[in-house]
Amino acid sequence: MTRPPWEVADVIRIAGSRFRERYGASLTWPQVKVLRAIARCRTAALGGHLDACTGCGYVAGISYNSCRNRHCPKCQTGAREKWLAKRQQELLPVNYFHLVFDTASQREAESSSHPARGMLSNDPEALQLASDGIDAFMVRTAQRILDERSSEIAFNYCPRCGAFAKTPRARQRRFCRHDWHSAAATCK
Repeated sequence: MTRPPWEVADVIRIAGSRFRERYGASLTWPQVKVLRAIARCRTAALGGHLDACTGCGYVAGISYNSCRNRHCPKCQTGAREKWLAKRQQELLPVNYFHLVFDTASQREAESSSHPARGMLSNDPEALQLASDGIDAFMVRTAQRILDERSSEIAFNYCPRCGAFAKTPRARQRRFCRHDWHSAAATCK
């Protein structure tokens, strides 16, 4: 793999001091530490070591030490790739739709904290759809999605007890404690 022409560390080394001068008052100490660590990553400032063969003594060059900061894109690329690969293995081979429904108490708290906001839309069609109340609107919306895409939607149920899984990525149902992820999840 070839090295990209510019890396985050290069940008921080070139413009980091000007950035800290301009925005230093709004940066927290941990943010400043991250900027410094990334700028020093894999440079002589952190030291290094010779890449040499113990058998023949051939010296390939100097490798500089990394900062190992969890925010450093160069140091954490391998860890991020491993994490993503594990998450990909947990996914079931189905299409996912993410629907979020809030409770009436959440909506009341939201509307009381932002009373001037009102409806999100002044579109007559949207207002007509919500005319029976937000609960009826959410039910109609969910029903429409189920009707239009029923062949693409799979619900995850525990194959042993039939309980509905809270999330497609869950390894087990919280209350039944059955590990359903490794078994074939059934659609109901």
